[in-house]
Amino acid sequence: MEINNSTLSTKNIRDNFLKLFITQVKNQDPINPINNSDFTSQLAQLAELERLEEIRKNNSEILNLFSSFLIGFKITGKDNYGNTVEGNIISITQTSDGPLFNTNKGSIHITNISKIEKN
Repeated sequence: MEINNSTLSTKNIRDNFLKLFITQVKNQDPINPINNSDFTSQLAQLAELERLEEIRKNNSEILNLFSSFLIGFKITGKDNYGNTVEGNIISITQTSDGPLFNTNKGSIHITNISKIEKN
């Protein structure tokens, strides 16, 4: 089974695990089959991965909610080109890397904010 970036998307993790596991069981050596501890370990790893994904999703939702309360605040930080931007937040764009704060002077990614002030 070939695995690539699209195969590793979070919504396909469970399906991919099950496909790999079924393939492993089908092709196992009948004289030396998978033991129960290996099987249990693999299932535990899948469960842990799913829990981590749920935590990431919840954190992202909390961050998005918190970010929306900052509209109108004055922020200072660096834009994608390394230039200092200081302006009032007028909107927020959600990106795969986190919120991008759009100001009246430019945009600043959440990781590049150095200062937030209430007007």
